[in-house]
Amino acid sequence: MIALLLLAAVQATELEATYQALVGPGEQQVLELKSLSFPAALLVECTVGERELSWEVESVAPGVAKRFPLPRDEAVTSASCQALARFADGQTEGVDIDLVWAYQARKTQGDPSEAQVDLLARQAILPVGFRAERALLEAMDRDGALLFQQELSVHTSSGRATVRWNQEGASAAATLRFTLYGADDQEAAFLVNTAGR
Repeated sequence: MIALLLLAAVQATELEATYQALVGPGEQQVLELKSLSFPAALLVECTVGERELSWEVESVAPGVAKRFPLPRDEAVTSASCQALARFADGQTEGVDIDLVWAYQARKTQGDPSEAQVDLLARQAILPVGFRAERALLEAMDRDGALLFQQELSVHTSSGRATVRWNQEGASAAATLRFTLYGADDQEAAFLVNTAGR
């Protein structure tokens, strides 16, 4: 999941804040703060929905990210935070951080135009935002009747899942449906029209 997370960043001169723009199933939003060059004490306050949260950290080494997890509530997809860094020389630096994120759905419909299907090689490469553990291929005729289905093994790398099948007859199908399954009941389906492939 980590490989595909989009990161949003807010930078001041010395204090850097990052958070996840897309939060996966079962995960929490996490605000990360780091002082780029100098050790600092941090004071952080966040408003998340109806909740007010605050943290104090006595010392954070330069370049080391300190994590502040926010409660997971799928009805809440934004937060307002203020962070204040106090340095050894008495200087301070503050930053306001407005976080906005989305929760990744457990079940998604994949974009068939992003699927790379090679009927001769009996292989498909599909974009996926989670680590797929298994897959199912369903081949259907023009009327939607099932010609065959096959459980497939999956190799996932860099946000792409590669599946291969050995069942004959995919070239005679009008439509192929690939369904990828991951942990936490994650699921992504691709309905690919095979005409002209």
